[in-house]
Amino acid sequence: MSEKKRAELEKKHEMKQLEQILPSFWLKTISFEAHYERWNRHLHKNHSYLWFLNALVTIGAMVAYYMIDGKELVLMYYIPLDFCFNISRSAYFWYNVYADSKKKINDQKLKKRAEREITKRQQKEQEEQNDDNATPGGMISDQVSNVSR
Repeated sequence: MSEKKRAELEKKHEMKQLEQILPSFWLKTISFEAHYERWNRHLHKNHSYLWFLNALVTIGAMVAYYMIDGKELVLMYYIPLDFCFNISRSAYFWYNVYADSKKKINDQKLKKRAEREITKRQQKEQEEQNDDNATPGGMISDQVSNVSR
């Protein structure tokens, strides 16, 4: 039997095994690699007025909770949950702002360090080349020793 036919039979056998193992084998789906697209995170800091608006609404809700008689059950649960949500959301946002600024600073430092290392290596290579060009294989010292004899 030729190699080509043997390979085809093995492939058919593997396909049959996969059909038995995976019931959804014949479903045609998009692979993760084809579907995935890398996102770059952007933190929009220019909407800071929304933080103030959110704080005013939360304070207004708390004042309404204490001022209005007949507190409803919804308000009783809404205010603490909203307060916790706002704190956690602001902590998440400001942590990401801090982490993003640290990452940018570290990237700049890494880039500068890499540039310094590259220039150091280039200088060493140039010095080695200059040293090699200055004494061509020790021929001058051999000539001097031959003349002195």
